[in-house]
Amino acid sequence: MPFLAICPYCNTGRIRCPEKALGLTASCPNCKTNFTMVDSGFPVDVEPEPVSAIARTQPTVVPAPAPGPAAVFRSPTMQAVPVETQVSNDDEQDGRSFDPLRVPTLLAFSLAGVALVASQIPYGRIGTVVLAAFGLIVAFIGWYSTRRPVLSASATGLNALILLIVSLAPTWLGIDPWRPEPIDKERLTPQAFDKDGLKPTSEWTDVRQSWQFDDVRVRVIATLEQIELTGPKGQKKWTKPTYLKIRVAVGNVGVARAFDVVGWDLKTPMKLTDANGKELAPPTFEANWEPTLRREHAKLTPRDTVEHDYLFEVSANPGAFFRLELPGGPCGAAEQTIRFQIPARPLGYLPPKG
Repeated sequence: MPFLAICPYCNTGRIRCPEKALGLTASCPNCKTNFTMVDSGFPVDVEPEPVSAIARTQPTVVPAPAPGPAAVFRSPTMQAVPVETQVSNDDEQDGRSFDPLRVPTLLAFSLAGVALVASQIPYGRIGTVVLAAFGLIVAFIGWYSTRRPVLSASATGLNALILLIVSLAPTWLGIDPWRPEPIDKERLTPQAFDKDGLKPTSEWTDVRQSWQFDDVRVRVIATLEQIELTGPKGQKKWTKPTYLKIRVAVGNVGVARAFDVVGWDLKTPMKLTDANGKELAPPTFEANWEPTLRREHAKLTPRDTVEHDYLFEVSANPGAFFRLELPGGPCGAAEQTIRFQIPARPLGYLPPKG
Protein backbone atom coordinates (compact mmCIF):
# COMPACT_ATOMS: atom_id res chain seq x y z
CA MET A 1 0.00 0.00 0.00
CA PRO A 2 1.52 3.41 -0.93
CA PHE A 3 2.63 5.69 1.88
CA LEU A 4 3.90 9.23 2.38
CA ALA A 5 7.50 9.72 3.62
CA ILE A 6 8.60 13.05 5.17
CA CYS A 7 12.25 14.14 5.44
CA PRO A 8 13.20 14.13 9.17
CA TYR A 9 15.91 16.76 8.60
CA CYS A 10 13.94 19.65 7.12
CA ASN A 11 10.33 18.39 7.76
CA THR A 12 9.46 19.87 4.39
CA GLY A 13 10.42 17.41 1.70
CA ARG A 14 7.76 14.74 1.03
CA ILE A 15 7.88 11.66 -1.14
CA ARG A 16 4.91 9.46 -2.13
CA CYS A 17 6.29 5.93 -2.18
CA PRO A 18 5.10 2.46 -3.17
CA GLU A 19 4.88 -0.11 -0.40
CA LYS A 20 8.02 -1.96 -1.60
CA ALA A 21 10.10 1.22 -1.06
CA LEU A 22 9.66 1.01 2.72
CA GLY A 23 13.09 1.09 4.36
CA LEU A 24 15.00 2.19 1.24
CA THR A 25 17.11 5.33 1.02
CA ALA A 26 16.00 8.38 -0.96
CA SER A 27 17.17 11.96 -1.43
CA CYS A 28 14.99 14.74 -0.04
CA PRO A 29 13.59 16.91 -2.87
CA ASN A 30 14.01 19.99 -0.65
CA CYS A 31 17.34 19.71 1.25
CA LYS A 32 18.89 16.88 -0.86
CA THR A 33 19.75 14.88 2.28
CA ASN A 34 19.52 11.09 2.07
CA PHE A 35 17.04 9.57 4.53
CA THR A 36 15.28 6.25 5.11
CA MET A 37 11.74 6.19 3.77
CA VAL A 38 9.18 5.30 6.48
CA ASP A 39 5.42 5.83 6.67
CA SER A 40 4.62 9.23 8.19
CA GLY A 41 1.04 8.20 8.96
CA PHE A 42 -0.56 10.67 6.56
CA PRO A 43 -2.82 9.34 3.78
CA VAL A 44 -1.18 9.51 0.39
CA ASP A 45 -4.22 11.14 -1.28
CA VAL A 46 -4.65 13.84 1.41
CA GLU A 47 -2.39 16.89 1.55
CA PRO A 48 -0.60 16.96 4.91
CA GLU A 49 -1.07 19.78 7.37
CA PRO A 50 1.42 22.65 7.44
CA VAL A 51 4.85 21.95 8.91
CA SER A 52 4.03 23.74 12.20
CA ALA A 53 0.94 21.60 12.74
CA ILE A 54 2.85 18.44 11.92
CA ALA A 55 5.44 19.38 14.52
CA ARG A 56 2.68 19.73 17.21
CA THR A 57 0.52 16.73 16.43
CA GLN A 58 2.78 14.09 14.97
CA PRO A 59 5.42 12.08 16.70
CA THR A 60 8.98 13.01 16.01
CA VAL A 61 10.62 10.83 13.39
CA VAL A 62 14.05 9.75 14.51
CA PRO A 63 16.63 9.73 11.65
CA ALA A 64 17.67 6.29 10.56
CA PRO A 65 21.06 5.07 11.75
CA ALA A 66 24.03 4.71 9.42
CA PRO A 67 23.41 2.32 6.51
CA GLY A 68 24.06 -1.28 7.36
CA PRO A 69 22.59 -4.70 6.93
CA ALA A 70 19.63 -3.72 9.07
CA ALA A 71 18.31 -0.59 10.80
CA VAL A 72 15.62 -0.14 13.45
CA PHE A 73 12.76 2.37 13.06
CA ARG A 74 11.50 3.68 16.39
CA SER A 75 8.37 5.74 17.09
CA PRO A 76 6.79 6.88 20.36
CA THR A 77 3.56 5.07 19.41
CA MET A 78 5.09 1.96 17.88
CA GLN A 79 7.40 -0.80 18.97
CA ALA A 80 10.87 -1.07 17.51
CA VAL A 81 10.53 -2.80 14.18
CA PRO A 82 13.57 -4.01 12.19
CA VAL A 83 13.58 -2.43 8.76
CA GLU A 84 15.88 -3.64 5.98
CA THR A 85 18.00 -0.81 4.56
CA GLN A 86 19.65 -0.58 1.20
CA VAL A 87 22.52 1.57 0.09
CA SER A 88 21.60 3.66 -2.93
CA ASN A 89 23.64 3.60 -6.11
CA ASP A 90 24.81 7.16 -5.46
CA ASP A 91 26.25 6.19 -2.09
CA GLU A 92 28.00 3.18 -3.60
CA GLN A 93 29.58 5.32 -6.31
CA ASP A 94 30.70 7.93 -3.77
CA GLY A 95 32.34 5.25 -1.69
CA ARG A 96 34.59 4.11 -4.50
CA SER A 97 35.12 7.35 -6.43
CA PHE A 98 38.73 7.50 -5.16
CA ASP A 99 40.86 4.59 -6.25
CA PRO A 100 44.19 4.53 -4.33
CA LEU A 101 45.80 2.59 -7.22
CA ARG A 102 45.14 5.35 -9.73
CA VAL A 103 48.44 7.08 -8.93
CA PRO A 104 50.60 3.97 -9.59
CA THR A 105 48.74 3.45 -12.85
CA LEU A 106 49.50 6.99 -13.99
CA LEU A 107 53.12 6.45 -12.91
CA ALA A 108 53.28 3.36 -15.13
CA PHE A 109 52.04 5.39 -18.12
CA SER A 110 54.65 8.08 -17.38
CA LEU A 111 57.44 5.49 -17.21
CA ALA A 112 56.39 4.18 -20.62
CA GLY A 113 56.62 7.67 -22.11
CA VAL A 114 60.03 8.36 -20.59
CA ALA A 115 61.25 4.96 -21.84
CA LEU A 116 60.30 5.88 -25.41
CA VAL A 117 62.14 9.21 -25.13
CA ALA A 118 65.22 7.47 -23.69
CA SER A 119 65.32 5.14 -26.69
CA GLN A 120 66.16 8.11 -28.93
CA ILE A 121 69.15 9.19 -26.84
CA PRO A 122 72.58 7.73 -27.66
CA TYR A 123 73.26 4.73 -25.38
CA GLY A 124 69.73 5.10 -23.97
CA ARG A 125 68.45 1.61 -24.79
CA ILE A 126 69.45 0.27 -21.35
CA GLY A 127 67.46 3.05 -19.71
CA THR A 128 64.51 2.18 -21.95
CA VAL A 129 64.57 -1.45 -20.80
CA VAL A 130 64.87 -0.53 -17.11
CA LEU A 131 62.10 2.09 -17.20
CA ALA A 132 59.70 -0.09 -19.20
CA ALA A 133 60.34 -3.10 -16.94
CA PHE A 134 59.67 -1.06 -13.80
CA GLY A 135 56.54 0.41 -15.37
CA LEU A 136 55.37 -3.10 -16.28
CA ILE A 137 55.74 -4.29 -12.68
CA VAL A 138 53.90 -1.26 -11.26
CA ALA A 139 51.08 -1.54 -13.81
CA PHE A 140 50.68 -5.30 -13.30
CA ILE A 141 50.37 -4.90 -9.52
CA GLY A 142 47.72 -2.24 -10.06
CA TRP A 143 45.91 -4.45 -12.57
CA TYR A 144 45.84 -7.34 -10.13
CA SER A 145 44.65 -5.24 -7.16
CA THR A 146 42.23 -2.62 -8.48
CA ARG A 147 38.47 -2.95 -8.99
CA ARG A 148 38.77 -0.90 -12.20
CA PRO A 149 41.38 -2.81 -14.25
CA VAL A 150 40.98 -1.03 -17.59
CA LEU A 151 43.63 1.67 -17.08
CA SER A 152 46.05 -0.65 -15.29
CA ALA A 153 45.68 -3.27 -18.03
CA SER A 154 46.38 -0.62 -20.68
CA ALA A 155 49.53 0.55 -18.85
CA THR A 156 50.66 -3.08 -18.50
CA GLY A 157 50.20 -3.71 -22.21
CA LEU A 158 51.97 -0.49 -23.23
CA ASN A 159 55.08 -1.19 -21.14
CA ALA A 160 55.14 -4.83 -22.28
CA LEU A 161 54.91 -3.71 -25.92
CA ILE A 162 57.85 -1.32 -25.48
CA LEU A 163 59.95 -4.12 -23.95
CA LEU A 164 59.10 -6.46 -26.81
CA ILE A 165 59.97 -3.89 -29.49
CA VAL A 166 63.26 -2.90 -27.86
CA SER A 167 64.22 -6.56 -27.37
CA LEU A 168 63.06 -8.11 -30.64
CA ALA A 169 62.64 -5.28 -33.17
CA PRO A 170 64.72 -2.28 -32.02
CA THR A 171 64.98 -0.93 -35.57
CA TRP A 172 61.29 0.06 -35.33
CA LEU A 173 62.41 2.73 -32.86
CA GLY A 174 65.48 3.67 -34.89
CA ILE A 175 67.83 1.71 -32.59
CA ASP A 176 70.61 -0.52 -33.81
CA PRO A 177 70.19 -4.29 -33.23
CA TRP A 178 71.57 -5.71 -29.99
CA ARG A 179 73.88 -8.00 -31.94
CA PRO A 180 76.24 -5.85 -34.04
CA GLU A 181 76.07 -6.43 -37.75
CA PRO A 182 79.16 -7.93 -39.37
CA ILE A 183 81.52 -5.18 -40.45
CA ASP A 184 81.70 -4.82 -44.20
CA LYS A 185 85.10 -5.29 -45.72
CA GLU A 186 84.73 -1.85 -47.31
CA ARG A 187 84.50 -0.27 -43.86
CA LEU A 188 87.89 -1.78 -42.99
CA THR A 189 89.60 0.23 -45.76
CA PRO A 190 89.70 4.01 -46.22
CA GLN A 191 87.08 5.42 -48.58
CA ALA A 192 86.26 8.74 -50.20
CA PHE A 193 82.97 10.47 -49.44
CA ASP A 194 81.21 13.10 -51.54
CA LYS A 195 77.68 13.99 -52.68
CA ASP A 196 77.40 10.60 -54.40
CA GLY A 197 78.19 8.69 -51.19
CA LEU A 198 81.09 6.42 -50.32
CA LYS A 199 83.42 5.10 -53.00
CA PRO A 200 86.89 3.54 -53.10
CA THR A 201 89.70 6.05 -52.82
CA SER A 202 93.14 6.13 -54.30
CA GLU A 203 96.25 6.60 -52.22
CA TRP A 204 95.65 10.37 -52.23
CA THR A 205 92.13 11.64 -51.62
CA ASP A 206 91.11 14.72 -53.59
CA VAL A 207 90.57 17.65 -51.24
CA ARG A 208 87.09 18.15 -52.71
CA GLN A 209 86.13 14.85 -51.06
CA SER A 210 86.20 13.64 -47.46
CA TRP A 211 88.32 10.77 -46.20
CA GLN A 212 86.45 8.12 -44.17
CA PHE A 213 87.45 5.03 -42.24
CA ASP A 214 84.68 3.23 -40.32
CA ASP A 215 83.07 5.98 -38.20
CA VAL A 216 85.80 8.63 -38.65
CA ARG A 217 85.29 11.20 -41.40
CA VAL A 218 87.94 13.85 -42.13
CA ARG A 219 87.49 16.88 -44.36
CA VAL A 220 90.20 19.41 -45.28
CA ILE A 221 89.73 23.03 -46.40
CA ALA A 222 92.81 24.87 -47.71
CA THR A 223 92.95 28.66 -48.17
CA LEU A 224 95.67 31.20 -48.90
CA GLU A 225 95.07 34.25 -46.69
CA GLN A 226 96.40 36.83 -44.29
CA ILE A 227 96.22 35.86 -40.63
CA GLU A 228 94.95 37.85 -37.64
CA LEU A 229 97.42 38.01 -34.74
CA THR A 230 96.70 38.68 -31.07
CA GLY A 231 99.38 40.47 -29.06
CA PRO A 232 99.98 42.03 -25.64
CA LYS A 233 96.91 43.42 -23.86
CA GLY A 234 94.65 41.85 -26.48
CA GLN A 235 95.90 43.96 -29.37
CA LYS A 236 94.99 42.76 -32.85
CA LYS A 237 96.73 43.08 -36.22
CA TRP A 238 96.88 41.33 -39.57
CA THR A 239 99.94 39.87 -41.25
CA LYS A 240 101.17 41.36 -44.51
CA PRO A 241 102.29 38.08 -46.13
CA THR A 242 99.78 35.34 -46.85
CA TYR A 243 99.99 31.84 -45.42
CA LEU A 244 98.51 28.49 -46.41
CA LYS A 245 95.81 27.77 -43.84
CA ILE A 246 94.74 24.15 -43.48
CA ARG A 247 91.46 23.54 -41.62
CA VAL A 248 90.91 19.90 -40.63
CA ALA A 249 87.32 18.97 -39.69
CA VAL A 250 86.85 15.59 -37.96
CA GLY A 251 83.37 14.10 -37.60
CA ASN A 252 81.96 11.03 -35.86
CA VAL A 253 79.54 9.45 -38.37
CA GLY A 254 78.96 6.25 -36.37
CA VAL A 255 76.43 5.39 -33.65
CA ALA A 256 78.30 3.01 -31.34
CA ARG A 257 81.31 4.77 -29.85
CA ALA A 258 82.94 8.07 -28.91
CA PHE A 259 86.59 8.86 -29.64
CA ASP A 260 89.08 11.58 -28.75
CA VAL A 261 90.36 14.19 -31.18
CA VAL A 262 93.52 15.75 -29.76
CA GLY A 263 94.95 17.26 -32.94
CA TRP A 264 98.42 17.15 -34.44
CA ASP A 265 101.45 18.52 -32.61
CA LEU A 266 105.18 17.97 -32.40
CA LYS A 267 104.71 14.39 -31.14
CA THR A 268 102.38 13.42 -33.99
CA PRO A 269 102.98 16.12 -36.63
CA MET A 270 101.21 16.48 -39.95
CA LYS A 271 103.30 16.74 -43.09
CA LEU A 272 102.66 19.13 -45.99
CA THR A 273 104.79 19.02 -49.15
CA ASP A 274 104.53 20.79 -52.49
CA ALA A 275 104.74 19.24 -55.95
CA ASN A 276 108.54 19.59 -55.88
CA GLY A 277 108.77 17.38 -52.78
CA LYS A 278 109.69 20.30 -50.52
CA GLU A 279 108.29 19.99 -46.98
CA LEU A 280 106.59 23.16 -45.78
CA ALA A 281 107.19 24.47 -42.26
CA PRO A 282 104.90 26.32 -39.84
CA PRO A 283 105.47 30.11 -39.78
CA THR A 284 107.04 32.06 -36.91
CA PHE A 285 105.78 35.42 -35.64
CA GLU A 286 107.01 38.25 -33.47
CA ALA A 287 107.39 37.57 -29.77
CA ASN A 288 104.11 37.69 -27.83
CA TRP A 289 102.06 37.66 -31.03
CA GLU A 290 100.07 34.53 -31.80
CA PRO A 291 97.63 33.68 -34.61
CA THR A 292 93.94 33.19 -33.83
CA LEU A 293 93.33 29.54 -34.67
CA ARG A 294 90.84 26.80 -33.79
CA ARG A 295 92.46 24.11 -31.68
CA GLU A 296 89.80 22.40 -29.60
CA HIS A 297 90.52 19.01 -28.11
CA ALA A 298 87.25 17.11 -27.80
CA LYS A 299 85.67 13.71 -27.19
CA LEU A 300 83.46 13.18 -30.20
CA THR A 301 80.16 11.41 -29.62
CA PRO A 302 78.07 10.25 -32.61
CA ARG A 303 77.13 13.10 -35.00
CA ASP A 304 79.61 15.56 -33.45
CA THR A 305 82.29 17.49 -35.38
CA VAL A 306 85.40 19.43 -34.33
CA GLU A 307 87.74 21.67 -36.37
CA HIS A 308 91.48 22.39 -36.07
CA ASP A 309 93.49 25.08 -37.93
CA TYR A 310 97.15 24.89 -39.01
CA LEU A 311 99.42 27.38 -40.86
CA PHE A 312 102.27 26.83 -43.30
CA GLU A 313 104.68 29.04 -45.21
CA VAL A 314 104.79 28.44 -48.96
CA SER A 315 107.19 29.35 -51.73
CA ALA A 316 106.25 31.39 -54.77
CA ASN A 317 106.26 28.37 -57.12
CA PRO A 318 105.03 25.30 -55.22
CA GLY A 319 104.00 23.43 -58.36
CA ALA A 320 100.63 22.01 -59.34
CA PHE A 321 99.55 20.61 -55.95
CA PHE A 322 100.25 20.14 -52.27
CA ARG A 323 100.12 16.84 -50.45
CA LEU A 324 98.98 16.60 -46.83
CA GLU A 325 99.66 13.57 -44.62
CA LEU A 326 97.93 13.19 -41.24
CA PRO A 327 98.57 10.37 -38.72
CA GLY A 328 95.19 8.80 -37.89
CA GLY A 329 95.81 8.29 -34.17
CA PRO A 330 95.02 11.87 -33.04
CA CYS A 331 91.56 11.67 -34.65
CA GLY A 332 90.37 8.18 -33.67
CA ALA A 333 91.69 6.26 -36.71
CA ALA A 334 94.68 4.50 -35.21
CA GLU A 335 97.16 2.78 -37.54
CA GLN A 336 95.82 4.77 -40.49
CA THR A 337 97.48 7.57 -42.46
CA ILE A 338 95.17 10.16 -43.97
CA ARG A 339 96.40 11.56 -47.29
CA PHE A 340 94.95 14.51 -49.21
CA GLN A 341 96.05 16.11 -52.46
CA ILE A 342 95.32 19.85 -52.71
CA PRO A 343 95.38 21.52 -56.16
CA ALA A 344 97.44 24.73 -56.14
CA ARG A 345 95.57 26.65 -58.87
CA PRO A 346 92.28 27.12 -56.91
CA LEU A 347 94.36 28.68 -54.11
CA GLY A 348 95.67 31.36 -56.46
CA TYR A 349 98.97 29.81 -57.49
CA LEU A 350 99.59 30.01 -61.21
CA PRO A 351 102.01 27.74 -63.04
CA PRO A 352 105.31 29.48 -63.84
CA LYS A 353 105.67 30.91 -67.35
CA GLY A 354 108.09 29.16 -69.38
